[in-house]
Amino acid sequence: MRKGEWDLAEAYLLEKARLAKAGGADILICMSNTMHKVLSRISYVISIPFIHIATPKASAIKKQQLSSVGLLGTLPVMAVSYMRKH
Repeated sequence: MRKGEWDLAEAYLLEKARLAKAGGADILICMSNTMHKVLSRISYVISIPFIHIATPKASAIKKQQLSSVGLLGTLPVMAVSYMRKH
């Protein structure tokens, strides 16, 4: 990640997702905000559901009727729009 080698990170995580599915996983959840930069592309390739980390965050924000929220994250997370879009 620090070197910006996102294609390698995507290939690595795709293989892990495939192994999880082969091992019997019913759903995938990634706990890393940063790695969601590539996991959103992987979710279209794997055949089991993938919960994007921004979805429960957005639900909690809406439930509390918050209109202004500060998010802290790594530079790769803050440089992309997937958190703001959710």
